[in-house]
Amino acid sequence: MLLCLVLVALALRIHVARNVPVEVDEDNYLSAALDYRRGLDARDLYAITHVQRNYEHPPFVKILYALTMDQQEVDSLPRKLYPGFMEKLPTSLDRARGQSIFSGVLTAFIVGLMNPFAGLVMATQSMQVYYTGVAYLDALPVLFISLMAWAYRHKPPENRSFNPYFWLSAIFFGAAVAAKYPYALVGAVLITHALVYRHHSLKKLVLWGLIAVAVFFWLNPYIWPDPVARLKAQLTFHTDYGLGRNYSVFTPWGQMLYPRQDIRYDQGLVLHPIVDLVFFLLAVPGGYVLLRQKSLFGWWLVAGVLFQMLWPAQWIQHNMIMIVPYSFSAAVMFQRLVQQIQEKSLWITSNSN
Repeated sequence: MLLCLVLVALALRIHVARNVPVEVDEDNYLSAALDYRRGLDARDLYAITHVQRNYEHPPFVKILYALTMDQQEVDSLPRKLYPGFMEKLPTSLDRARGQSIFSGVLTAFIVGLMNPFAGLVMATQSMQVYYTGVAYLDALPVLFISLMAWAYRHKPPENRSFNPYFWLSAIFFGAAVAAKYPYALVGAVLITHALVYRHHSLKKLVLWGLIAVAVFFWLNPYIWPDPVARLKAQLTFHTDYGLGRNYSVFTPWGQMLYPRQDIRYDQGLVLHPIVDLVFFLLAVPGGYVLLRQKSLFGWWLVAGVLFQMLWPAQWIQHNMIMIVPYSFSAAVMFQRLVQQIQEKSLWITSNSN
């Protein structure tokens, strides 16, 4: 089952990577990656910590893109980039998209370990397929946030009060935020859930947060020279960017119901849109089931939906913050329907005898 899931996830994302033209923000992220690559080649820490291009997003993903850039392509470009420069980086773009594909497929596998049907949603849902097939910033934080959930749900070794998986979840969370800032919301949900339902002490949760902050800081060289001022500048950029934008509280619902209306190059997607519709119809009531079960994923889904409804910059890829609990809400509803069908079938069989 998991092998088939991985193969399907891989095939769908490779198709996106091979058939989608250069996306609107890939040039922004790859231009910053080019600056990081030149700093890395020169072993110049000052240059690495002073990359200003696309500074509003933390550099972790862009540095990883930089590491796989083709050296000949890097050397062929002038210092001052020009419109259309991405045409000179075909190999580098393919490798960056390959990183996204790897993250997306591994995410589907990790989620599939926790729930096979949820893994199927992660493998095939259009938004998840698309944004883990192009060189955007979301594939890696979704992977780390999935690993965080896996570790948080993992029970401690038998007969041991110390649970290393809980602390491992802090490391994964710190890495997710170092990839993209909105995923910090999930850490707040986890801490609240741990406090309310797992009755962890405040001291333990503070230590968890400190570990996450340490990982975040280590993976975010942009803020090293002046952490407070630079972090403030990054976050202020996002709040200022959202001012005055037209938005609707119904936008995220429409984006999840029919993702292709907001996906720029949907020719890269091969599955029929009805697949997304089925997942949506399962996920909406499934979210209520998760809340009744006191699940982390229920809280996470609600927080993600509220964030998207209230945040003015409602780009579809921002919904990736809730794609993991969305997959679980669809899965739990699917399993409940299957159980009801089986029970009804048994009742009919027993009464016919």
